[in-house]
Amino acid sequence: MTADHIPPKLLLARPYPNNLPTVPACRRCNASFQADDEYTRFVISIDVRTAAQRTAQSNMPAILRSLQRPEAGGFARYISNQITDTMVLGADGRPMAQAVEADRGRIHATGERIIRGLFFIETGERLPHSTRVRIALKAGVTPSEVAIQQFARMYASSSDRRSKTIGDAFSYVVAFYPQFSLWFLLLYDHFSWIATIGSSSDATK
Repeated sequence: MTADHIPPKLLLARPYPNNLPTVPACRRCNASFQADDEYTRFVISIDVRTAAQRTAQSNMPAILRSLQRPEAGGFARYISNQITDTMVLGADGRPMAQAVEADRGRIHATGERIIRGLFFIETGERLPHSTRVRIALKAGVTPSEVAIQQFARMYASSSDRRSKTIGDAFSYVVAFYPQFSLWFLLLYDHFSWIATIGSSSDATK
């Protein structure tokens, strides 16, 4: 058994927060998360919207070093195949920048892994693998968005509301109901996962 950090340490910066929690995990399972976590870190850290976030930018040297490793050739080619020209054109009519068409499934996998860890931390219970976690990634959420307003209403109506901030890079809130729980995770002040665990017609909507 090993101690799996929630959120993953590679998403954070040294010195790591004193309140960084861990959950028990077998060594093989812990190692199996790393590829998706590294992908998530890369895609989110290179986004211009995280340029002002200290932790995201402090990770850039480590990201660049990892891409230069001989064994990282496959990952580098994988990323290059996801780069496309943006629709922003310069005076010459050519694209002014490029963007990565992110594999949202891999980023969702990182978010789900974090939520499963947080569920154990908050409840002391292991979430069975068969339990479905409905999850969605959103960048740049604002209070005016319908989904956020609905989340806020459901969060406020719960009698069991919890929240925590871990360092300057990660925070979450969760509302527990008898049949389901509702989660909001925020990374680098800009990227969020919204998720539900369990079954409820309201939660599904």
